[in-house]
Amino acid sequence: MNQNNNATDITTISINKNLPQSQRIADFLNQIQYHHDFTYQDTTIHIQFSKTDKTLQSVLKNYYEMIQNKSND
Repeated sequence: MNQNNNATDITTISINKNLPQSQRIADFLNQIQYHHDFTYQDTTIHIQFSKTDKTLQSVLKNYYEMIQNKSND
């Protein structure tokens, strides 16, 4: 894992809720600096994507359905 010692703690980021969504996203990305490496308090987070045709939305939907099915058993 390639950790960045200068990773931004996302608890320090402030989002202007009066901005349109696209500008809020851009503002967040500008503040976080290293989009794949950041911290949440004392936890370092590294995001990495695999090479696949699946979208995040479809993966989350499948996960949610799996959890729902397990709770119905």
